[in-house]
Amino acid sequence: MKSSYDIALEIANREDEEKDGERILELLDKGVEDADGRAACARAICYVDGKFGSNINEAKATELFLKLSDSKIPEALFALAVSFDKGDGVAQDQSVAFEYNLKAATLGHSESCFQVSEFFREGSIVLESKSLQSFWLKRSQEKESVISPADRVWLRV
Repeated sequence: MKSSYDIALEIANREDEEKDGERILELLDKGVEDADGRAACARAICYVDGKFGSNINEAKATELFLKLSDSKIPEALFALAVSFDKGDGVAQDQSVAFEYNLKAATLGHSESCFQVSEFFREGSIVLESKSLQSFWLKRSQEKESVISPADRVWLRV
């Protein structure tokens, strides 16, 4: 049986007919209720960018991303890193931003790898390290499918 998330994706990826944004959002909400982290992350992204006609609600997006803080969904972890970096919906905390970037980077998220390299280049939150900066910078330039561990949860939006 297909999950609500998978059905929402099928509808979203249809090219031969109009996308039913309301139905997609309903399916993602059902996935959130069913504790599907992929659906929660996708729904949070919709709250951020208004995709599929969603109302924009940063607080709800942050709430959903925070529920995914222990997940293996790097997009959610990266979103949390950005939130803590900027103080969007949470108290600004560069150390926490680094932690979420590092979690996402170890799951193969390219932008997080780049951000981790910047932390090591700047040396303000972690000790400056040219070798670690170089490692993470190189990793940020690799294909995510190559650098991701087998247990990464792939989000298709």
